[in-house]
Amino acid sequence: MYKVFFNRSQIMFPDDISQGEGAIITDPDEGTVKAIISDCLGKGSVKIAFFSSRQDELINLFNKNFDIIPASGGIVRNVSTGKILLIHRGDMWDLPKGWTEKGESPEEGALREVREETGIRHLENEGFVNTTRHAYMLKGRLALKSTSWFAMRTDETHTTPQTEEGIDRAEWFSQDELHLPMENTYDNIRETINAYMEKYPLR
Repeated sequence: MYKVFFNRSQIMFPDDISQGEGAIITDPDEGTVKAIISDCLGKGSVKIAFFSSRQDELINLFNKNFDIIPASGGIVRNVSTGKILLIHRGDMWDLPKGWTEKGESPEEGALREVREETGIRHLENEGFVNTTRHAYMLKGRLALKSTSWFAMRTDETHTTPQTEEGIDRAEWFSQDELHLPMENTYDNIRETINAYMEKYPLR
């Protein structure tokens, strides 16, 4: 399902109307879409489902409001301990990620960002996990960051957080410990970790 996160709010475009959550708005016009985007950029917590028989056209209408920013990131598992790596930035737990540079593939960008933000050098890409989308204001314009997430593995344990990017910790968590950072993270990160756990269960 195509879904966009706005801080604590979400706008989704379900393939079937029965999959919608929260307020369901059918066949919204351009003005309605703009108004809902504005509402979701506030500090509330709402869920909105847009539905149309021409869902692809509706998604395109929605996306026209944003500058689309490609990004990528990784969920890193240590092969010896089975733990996964999270970073701590701005009082929230997060996953290493960042904008994809010109000429990079999403996989290349994800590996580079993980190395830069965590100091882990030896990484092996295990495969695609999911895509998340996050809308926010950037220099006075609406931006939509579309992040491709990849599963990775490493035999390294030592981390070097990229402090110049505001990262103060990079820590490993077992499956039993994951509930701690999951209570203090973003909805899109929580969704990505859950998608990862379905494909690559921790031991």
